This record gives sequence, C-alpha cells and structure tokens, in this order.
Amino acid sequence: MIKHFKPGDLVVRLKDSAGKGRAQRGQVAHVVSVSRRSVIVCYPGKFREFWLADNAELYAAPANTAPDLKWTELRGEISRTYHFSEDQRIKVVGVVRLCVRPSGHRLETESGKKFIIPGKFTAIEIVAKEWSA
Repeated sequence: MIKHFKPGDLVVRLKDSAGKGRAQRGQVAHVVSVSRRSVIVCYPGKFREFWLADNAELYAAPANTAPDLKWTELRGEISRTYHFSEDQRIKVVGVVRLCVRPSGHRLETESGKKFIIPGKFTAIEIVAKEWSA
C-alpha cells in the first residue's frame, strides 16, 4: 500500500508500461512524496505519480546501505530547491545535513526527515542567511 512508503524509500515497478517514455519493469526509483491518494517517485531525470489504483505496481526495492556516508553539517539554510526541468522541482525546507554522492544528494532536515535527491538535477536554488560548508 502507498501509506507504507516514505520519502527516500527505493521502489521498483513490477509491470511493464504501455506508454512511451514511461518507466519499465524492474527500474528502481526514489520516493519523493506520499499522500493518502498517491505516491510520487523519481526515475533518473523524470517524475511519475502513482495513484492508489496503481499502487499494486510498486514494491519496496532492496536498499544498498552505505555505512561510509560522509555528512556535512549545514548552518542557516532555510530551503533548497532542486530543478530537474522547467516544471519539475523538489523543495526541501530546513536542511541541516548533506551527503553528496555520485548518485545524488542525501539530506536530513531539522525535523529529522530524510530525503534522497537523484543526481540528474540541472540546478539547486538555496535560500540561506549566508554560505555554509
């Protein structure tokens, strides 16, 4: 069920898509957002929303754990917005820790939420009191 997913989870689709440009079976994606009716996932370079009726297509994917993550503490950052295309953005508020990896960014907010941002973004917009790290 959709409610079992949370931002940062890895999911995999087990059915093929009929439409052009849609995710294919077995492709792993990151969960970006979850609501009561849908889950938004990010495949490399694109987003897809799965509605409650579609959720049987999404299953938890095995996550690779990396104990050697190197975190940078951030100070004074209000928000950061990752731009993927003209109309696709992810905004995260209150980031206090950042881990930069070849596959993308891992973020932790002051409220303890964790995000994984795929590395296919074209720009990052940061609202901060001053530069940090």
